[in-house]
Formats: sequence, C-alpha cells, structure tokens
Amino acid sequence: MKKTPLEYALNLLKVRERSEGEIKQKMLLRGYFLEEIETVLKWLKEKNFVDDKRFVQNYIDFQRRMGQAGKFKIKCRLKSFSISEELIDEELKVIDHDSELEMAENEATKWLSRKVGVINQKEKLARFLSGRGFGMDVIMAVINQKK
Repeated sequence: MKKTPLEYALNLLKVRERSEGEIKQKMLLRGYFLEEIETVLKWLKEKNFVDDKRFVQNYIDFQRRMGQAGKFKIKCRLKSFSISEELIDEELKVIDHDSELEMAENEATKWLSRKVGVINQKEKLARFLSGRGFGMDVIMAVINQKK
C-alpha cells in the first residue's frame, strides 16, 4: 500500500534532518505529483520540520566538529542536497581561515603519521588535503609548516 505524501515525507525525516530540495527529489522519484509535494513541503515548513538554513548550519557544525572537510567539500556536499549557493556561502562564513587551517593541520598530522617514509610526501599530502576540500592557500600553509 502506497503511503500518503505526508507519511512518506515524515518517514524520511525520521531517519535524519533533510533539506527541502532533498525531500522534493525523493518524493518525485517515488511518483508523487508536484502539487502534492508542494503542499507537503509548505506544511513541513510551517511546522518547522524542514528548514534549509538550520540544515546548513547543523551540517557545517557537524563537519567542523569532525574536522575532516574543508570549505570546498562542504559546499559541494551541500549543493548535492539542492540548497541554494547563496545560503551555503552565507553560512560558510562561520569557518574562518584560521579554523580551516587548524582542521587541515590536524588532517595532515594524522595522514603523515600513517605515511612515514613515503616518497614525494609533500605532493601526496597536497593531493590528500585537496581531496578533503581544503583551498590551495590552506594547503600551502600546512605544507610549508610541515617542513
């Protein structure tokens, strides 16, 4: 038996907080009509079950605590949740250069402790940090510090 659009949306939110765009995409894939989806999203927003700004803030806060991703990777992941770039850019301002540098240094220290004696260590460290979404200015600062 197919769930009502509201039941399906609430089940999605049971698992974890979701963005408006993410719920819309999942509901479209399930075959719900756009009018139904818009009605459900309006209700969810009125009841404060869905709030993209809160979603972005919580996601950034989690990533900062984990310390494993730089601004670029966080931004890319948030875009995949169908969140506006303006909202992402506004909320990413909480990560200043110093805190991003500290996260990159921590990641570099962990990586270097596992890669003792690796040839071309600086190049590989730069690729590793780049893959984690850190900017080139942060990467160069970390590499220059690790001499």
